[in-house]
Amino acid sequence: MNVSGRVNQHISVRGNHSVYIRNDTNSAQWFKYSYELIIDGYTAGSYSRNIDLKPGATFNASDTTVGDLNKSSPGSYRMSASTKIEGSSASASDTSYATGTVSK
Repeated sequence: MNVSGRVNQHISVRGNHSVYIRNDTNSAQWFKYSYELIIDGYTAGSYSRNIDLKPGATFNASDTTVGDLNKSSPGSYRMSASTKIEGSSASASDTSYATGTVSK
């Protein structure tokens, strides 16, 4: 996800996300999954969805969040792409970090 570009230039940033959820309990369970792309401390893109899974059911999804890095001064800017799953019986999260480098 590292990107580079020049001052006052639009630099496209993408975060790839995927989830796989399996309900291995004996009762229906609810889950919420969410994706987020943060560029230099600001949310550039996000998505969330609630799902209900019957016992033994599975769910998978993948998506890409897209944002824009555009700075008026050179520097290195922190970016992150997060994927989170919350549920009635479990939760998990994963975050990847990268740097956007802007030069003159």
